[in-house]
Amino acid sequence: MHIPIRMGFQVPFPTSTGSIFEPCFSDCFLQMLAAYVAEREGFLDGRFGCVTPEEALMSHILFNAALKSHKNKSVVDVV
Repeated sequence: MHIPIRMGFQVPFPTSTGSIFEPCFSDCFLQMLAAYVAEREGFLDGRFGCVTPEEALMSHILFNAALKSHKNKSVVDVV
């Protein structure tokens, strides 16, 4: 018998609801906005902030290669 486990969620910047609700678009948008402001103002002390455009592009290239690899059951070069 499979018993589901309710995991909740945790975000980097505190919220008023904590982890009792599932995140939605507005929650994710506010987290991105908080990360941008915190990174811009130097509040992160070297911690991860926003991804760069180059990192976002590379993630798309990597996931596209993974989809092609799975579909064709082959190795796809990622350059």
